[in-house]
Amino acid sequence: MRAAILPALLALLAWGGAAQGAVFSRVDPVSGMVVVSNMPGPAAAPAAAPAAARSATAGQFPRVSAEQQKQLDGTRREILESELGSEQKALDAAARSRAAADIVQRHVANVEALKRELAGTR
Repeated sequence: MRAAILPALLALLAWGGAAQGAVFSRVDPVSGMVVVSNMPGPAAAPAAAPAAARSATAGQFPRVSAEQQKQLDGTRREILESELGSEQKALDAAARSRAAADIVQRHVANVEALKRELAGTR
């Protein structure tokens, strides 16, 4: 019996070892994050690539018109006001149901944060 188990065990170990591959890691030149993969990455980029990506000038960024920015700001304000209303309702419901103090405090903090955010909008 042992003679039959040993070859099967050795075959299983050999197959399992072949199934495992190498692990490669590299630093993404754009984001600066470490990428871990089972495939080797492209050739190493020059060391100055991440610094060059971070020092982009204002002329390289997309521009929007004043009217479009006004629309975006209005949409942002509407979303924040909607979120404030929802969070205020959740706070009221938590207070009525005598929820745990940490839950009520979280809703209070959310309401305050939304009010601060709204104060900073145009």
